[in-house]
This record gives sequence, C-alpha cells and structure tokens, in this order.
Amino acid sequence: MRRICKILATGCYTGLSPVAPGTVGTIFAMPVFYLWGHMSHPNYVMTLLAFIFLAAWVSETAIDIFKTEDPKEVVIDEMVGYLVTMAFHEVNIKLMIAGFVLFRIFDIAKPFPIGMIDRKVRGGVGIVLDDLLAGVYANASLWFLIWLAGRMGFGFF
Repeated sequence: MRRICKILATGCYTGLSPVAPGTVGTIFAMPVFYLWGHMSHPNYVMTLLAFIFLAAWVSETAIDIFKTEDPKEVVIDEMVGYLVTMAFHEVNIKLMIAGFVLFRIFDIAKPFPIGMIDRKVRGGVGIVLDDLLAGVYANASLWFLIWLAGRMGFGFF
C-alpha cells in the first residue's frame, strides 16, 4: 500500500525530479486533464472531488513515507490544483498552457489566503488545500483572460 501511495503522491515519480518537481508534476497533470476534459461537467466534478479526497489521504500517508511535514516530492497536490484550474474549460492546448502558467504563478506567489493556509493548515489536507485554492484563483483568472481577449477582439483562445 505504501508503494502505491508513493507512486500516486509523486505523480508516477515526476515529483522525484531534481529540478522543479512541482512544475514537473503540474506538467504531468496536463495529459490527465486532456483525458478528463472530455467528460461531461457533472462527471468531471465528481471525478475531481474523488481525486481531491484521494490526494489528501495520499499526501497524509506521504508525510510518513518521506518523514517530513510537506514533502517536496509530493506533487499530487499540484495535479489537483491544475485540474481545478482547468475545470469547466474546453480541451484546447492554448488554454491548457495558459492554465498551466496561471496555476504556477498562483502556486508560487501564494496570495492571500493561500500563503496563510500553506503556513497554518497541516497534514494531507494542508498539502492539498493551498494548491486547490491556487487552482480556483487560476481558473477565475483564465475565465477573465478569455473574456478580456473576446472584448479586445483577440482570437487567441
């Protein structure tokens, strides 16, 4: 069971990357969205909710596996954040890249209350919650960019 948790927590070992494991884990989430993004909205939401709960449980187990409170190897939380970022968006490579960039910005910058959650909420829930909220911010920002591009007459998206 610990081996399965380690595989899931590290995003099939992408979190073991010596350089930018969170970014590599987010990149790993992109083909997952490509597969999930074709689901109906209700199915996507149900699958995402199940994945969020799985991620919190796996992250809690990973704390014991890696013997640290917030293991850098754990990237399932970045996967959750990216999948939240892309919720209700179409499968489109430009949107997927824009969502990736926005999510990484919010995940790294940690604007209020993301930074506070990152510092105060412990355990598997804490590991996942700040990335989930960064995904919400990125999702809203992506919708804003789509709206803005439309208003300005850009056909970018």
